[in-house]
Order: sequence, then C-alpha cells, then structure tokens
Amino acid sequence: MIMQSSAPIHQHWWPATSTRSAVDRRARSVMVYDKILDAVAVEYRLCRSQLLIQKSGRGKPVVMQTADSGTRPVERCHISVSHCRQLSVWMIQNRPCAVDIEPITASRTVDRLLKRLLSCVNDKHDASQCRSPEIGDQVSLLSLHERTLLFYRLWTYFESWCKWHGLTLWQTFQQQIPFPWPSVRSCLSGEPVLLGPRMLISYRQLSNDFSLCVFSTPH
Repeated sequence: MIMQSSAPIHQHWWPATSTRSAVDRRARSVMVYDKILDAVAVEYRLCRSQLLIQKSGRGKPVVMQTADSGTRPVERCHISVSHCRQLSVWMIQNRPCAVDIEPITASRTVDRLLKRLLSCVNDKHDASQCRSPEIGDQVSLLSLHERTLLFYRLWTYFESWCKWHGLTLWQTFQQQIPFPWPSVRSCLSGEPVLLGPRMLISYRQLSNDFSLCVFSTPH
C-alpha cells in the first residue's frame, strides 16, 4: 500500500573537519538534544528549563519533564535521532517514529554485504510484500548503482526498524525480531509504503551522498 509521507526531518550539517572522536560525538549529541528540546518547548507549550532527554534502559532517547512530583515523559512526544560524520538528523512526532541516515560510499564488497542483509529478511512476516525467490530474481537484474542504493536503503531501514522497537541492531538479532520485506521496488523508488497498520516507511535522498529512512505512524 503506497501512501504519502509528511514527517518533517530536521538536519544539522557539521564542519568538514569534524572527527568521530568520543568528544566530538558527545558535543554533537548535546547540541542536537538542545535543538530538540527548544522545538518541543515551543510545539508543546512547555517550560524549556523543565525539559531534558534521558535514555531508556534500551538506549532510546525520551523527552522528560521535571516537576515537583518528579520526572515523567512528555505525553505524546516521540523523538528519533541519527548521526553520521557530516550530518545529524532528527524528528519529533506525537506518535512513534524512527529515523536513520548513512553516507553512501561505493564499495566492491556491496554484493557480499547486500546478501548478508537480505539473509536477515523474514519474507514470511505478515507485513512482507514478496517472497524470497522474487527477491533474488529482482536483485540479480539490478545494476551496481541500484544494488548499492538498495544496500544503503536496506541498512537504514534495518536501523530504523530497531529504533522503532527501542533496540539496537544486535539486540534485534539476539531476540530474533523479524524484519519484514518492503520490496525492491519500494526501496529503489523511495515511495512511502505502509507495512502493517502502524508503520509508514519512506526513503529520502539528501543530495546523492546520503541515504535516509524514516518510520512514522500514519494518521
């Protein structure tokens, strides 16, 4: 089922001199969290000084509000954040959401990596849109450029799926939470697709250098 996706994505570009050091990563998180809290304070009409972001036991960021009675999650406020070296993206919605971004890099190992991702797909999941024999047939007909794009869109899809469930990728593997298959067509076309009743999946391109996957809840 194809639908329209309107989930707004916020972004912040980092200087080319940025590194992947722990200090730089921490500074990025603090700056992005400040921007999120500024936006939440305006959108939800809350006092900015009473807001903070805490990580759940599974590492999922949650916007909290402090009061005399204690600290509690802000109602109907869901956030998701993703970082790469050059860029951070985030989203704020009143329903569950998830976002992931990855820089696209040409690689001679893309076929091996793509095969590993495809092996994690549960084509018998109720939300899957095709069966495994079709997947192999369709992928074999793709150009290298298309296979590279498919790999990065699948990778961001997997990461977003994990964030949606409040888990890391490895926790998802360990707990054997299935990845439904959104179809080659939807991955390459970028058309928003509804998987089950609660997850609207869409892919976006930021120039030709980044792959972005968004999970949002349809209204």
